[in-house]
Amino acid sequence: MSLSWRFLLPDPTSTRDTQAWFLLLAVLYQSYRLSIPSYLLLPRYFIFLIVQSLFFLSCTWHFVRFAAGWYLRRKTTDRRRLLEKRVAIEQDDYDSSREKKQKGNNAQSLPPPQTDQKGEDDDDWKKVECHMTNSTTNGGPLDKDWKGIVGFFHPFCNAGGGGERVLWSAIRATQKRYPDAICCVYTGDHNVSKTEMIQRVHERFNIQLHAPTLVPLYLSTRHWVLASTWPRFTLLGQSLGSLVLAWDAFSLLVPDVFVDTMGYAFALALSKWLFPDVPTGAYVHYPTISTDMLDAIAAPPVPSPSSDPSPLTKSNTAAPSDHVKAQAQAQTKSEQQLNQSKGSVGGIHVGQGAGLRGKAKRIYWRAFAALYGAVGGTVDVVMTNSSWTRGHIEALWGPARARRRQTSSRRKALRTQTSGKDRENRGEAEGEDHEQVLSPRSVDVVFPPVAVTDLLRAVDVSAASEARRETVLLYIAQFRPEKNHSLILHAFAELLTQWPAFEARPRLVLVGSVRGDDDSMRVYNLRLLAHELHVRDDVEFVTDAAWPVVQGWLGRAKVGVNAMWNEHFGIGVVEYQAAGLISVVHDSGGPKKDIVVEVDGGPTGFHATDPPSFARGFGAALDLSPADALAMRLRARASSRRFTEEAFEMKWVAHMETLTALQEELRAAK
Repeated sequence: MSLSWRFLLPDPTSTRDTQAWFLLLAVLYQSYRLSIPSYLLLPRYFIFLIVQSLFFLSCTWHFVRFAAGWYLRRKTTDRRRLLEKRVAIEQDDYDSSREKKQKGNNAQSLPPPQTDQKGEDDDDWKKVECHMTNSTTNGGPLDKDWKGIVGFFHPFCNAGGGGERVLWSAIRATQKRYPDAICCVYTGDHNVSKTEMIQRVHERFNIQLHAPTLVPLYLSTRHWVLASTWPRFTLLGQSLGSLVLAWDAFSLLVPDVFVDTMGYAFALALSKWLFPDVPTGAYVHYPTISTDMLDAIAAPPVPSPSSDPSPLTKSNTAAPSDHVKAQAQAQTKSEQQLNQSKGSVGGIHVGQGAGLRGKAKRIYWRAFAALYGAVGGTVDVVMTNSSWTRGHIEALWGPARARRRQTSSRRKALRTQTSGKDRENRGEAEGEDHEQVLSPRSVDVVFPPVAVTDLLRAVDVSAASEARRETVLLYIAQFRPEKNHSLILHAFAELLTQWPAFEARPRLVLVGSVRGDDDSMRVYNLRLLAHELHVRDDVEFVTDAAWPVVQGWLGRAKVGVNAMWNEHFGIGVVEYQAAGLISVVHDSGGPKKDIVVEVDGGPTGFHATDPPSFARGFGAALDLSPADALAMRLRARASSRRFTEEAFEMKWVAHMETLTALQEELRAAK
């Protein structure tokens, strides 16, 4: 007998392989008794070994999952109890101080406390309002006494961008809907205390949070999801790093509902694997990988189009002046190559699929897209910030979610067959709700909350205000690579070559938050670029600005800018519209599909793709007559009313009701 043959045989010293030894002896005995060559029966033996191994691996897989989940729950039980006690104590202290304050006001015959500008009393969180009726979205009675823990996974909660506005608005809406629930934020911002965090949220976003039921939990492994940690295979590395970060989060506390608001789908998959009874929700700002990226890497490089930035319609729009048209014709071949290198048309990935290395990258991306779709299929409730994002998420996550829905339906049918009539009726009701949650078409667009109401109240848009506006181009965006500030600097430099035709010399103001050293270095490099383009004196950088400062610039500027290719939504663009700015945005993504669209048959802004077309867009916006400019501003302001904070809260509460109902259902089934 050869060595390889002995290697395939069961180990006689292992008790686990005793059954396999008996089977082998039985096969040899049957071969001798029936005079059948043993080589005809031995394949059955090896098939049995394969089946047995697969069964053993499956059992091991489920045992590891159960053991890991049990370990984390037991490890965090004491912390959970202490946290609940601390929240109760803080809530009692809060109620006591409010009661003393009220008694003092009554003793001095003072009027009741004034509400804030949103019509809400910040000190009266027990009298919260719900945008729903007296029943939940699932038809059951309205239960505001749910006292579970909602875990919000947002490792960069102090960044101050649009994603953070969504996070804090979601927490505020959850606190209103469930006053007794605890909202835990898993964050890596160790240098920010809870008080400082709440204060920054109020200053940056004008959002008032209820402090007693807000608990930050500080992660120690955030570096695992930084791009600098993974110089190669960044997409896969950051996704695997999010698993480490999620384990760190669950080691601190296992929530009753787990919600990711930053795009870490792998963290949600780990939660569902470890804790099947914990519902998961995802608010997706931007897919980790998109079908556009897959198409772009396979496409050959193409020259950037040199057509004029077209408004959404050719009617009711002032035509560019002669100097704008002359500038459009002055584009050279070298400028086209520069624009292409900036990735202004199809992103920075266009043409990277050429050659052997490019083919390998295409295979890697497609494999990662398949893996990303598989983990996305485990999420119970999926929300996206735009129709563009929903289209990509449905394409990537839809097949896996459809398979999960079919599996859920089969399990439901099995339960109803083996249960009594009462169990059958209850199982059908639960199955219908769960099936709705798992439907691939249940991916819902929940537009991010924008301070539209505040801006409508604070910024005047009229003939009088038109005369007070300054010739300022405003770009509100975090200082990150995908925001493509360099494209705007090149476009602005091109615009200044024609500035004598305008009444006043244009200025460019870049407003955004800086998250760390990488962003600080990026701002420094942008300053150097402005110096090289000879526009340093006409460009102003405003970093980490408070909301009143941002609001002030929105009231003074004439034009709002967005240059990101395939921007998922564009909160800054909605703020432009609410403040009456004329938007010049990239001809892709959410700004194109959802925001800068026609209103009442007229355009609300301009679309562009590269520095020359952006420059022409700036010129066209600045060249509008006062009457045409005012008409476009009013149309833009009307368009912005679709993206209010109230509209966001209504849809968010509806999905939170689904998650809490599912949590109670899964716990009952367990």
